Amino acid sequence: MITSTANEKVKYVRSLHHRRIRQRERCFIIEGVRLIEEALRAGVVPALVFYTEDAPSLLEKMPDSTSGIWSVSAAVMKTISETVTPQ
Repeated sequence: MITSTANEKVKYVRSLHHRRIRQRERCFIIEGVRLIEEALRAGVVPALVFYTEDAPSLLEKMPDSTSGIWSVSAAVMKTISETVTPQ
């Protein structure tokens, strides 16, 4: 479980909140169960997946080609999320 906001993966996701970084990296952030389910149905393969222990079981639906799936603390999820109450 990732519990530090100083973790490199967490810093990377936080950097994606900036448009120029998203364009340079050709990556974007999807937040929320419904949006993730829609992206998976559309064939999007996530590069990174962060989840908290109380998250619904979307992990079973992740494609095998997903490169990294990490459990994070609620504090870390709060720092990487732009939503007021992250799912």
